[in-house]
Amino acid sequence: MSFDTLPGVELADFAINQTYIKNHKKLKGVGFVIYRTFILPLVNEAAKTIGIKILYLFALPYDELIARYEAYGFARLEDRFEKELHKRIKPFYDDDCKFMFRMI
Repeated sequence: MSFDTLPGVELADFAINQTYIKNHKKLKGVGFVIYRTFILPLVNEAAKTIGIKILYLFALPYDELIARYEAYGFARLEDRFEKELHKRIKPFYDDDCKFMFRMI
């Protein structure tokens, strides 16, 4: 078996905090602002400087969360490709998380 590799960055621990949302209902969307204003510009600069080609994450398997990441421009692999990928790079503590990626 062979596979391609791409230089990339994992977006780790970028998640929704339900307690925060419950206590700050008027601030809905702050995650997107952080992503668009801070994370993407840093990743784009790193892409120009050192050649990053992909931004990826491991999302909890909740439809609402997957849809949110899709709205941020992330996509999923087909199941058979995801299973193969999980054998190589999925952290052991991410039991049911789904690999999602965004090409830079």
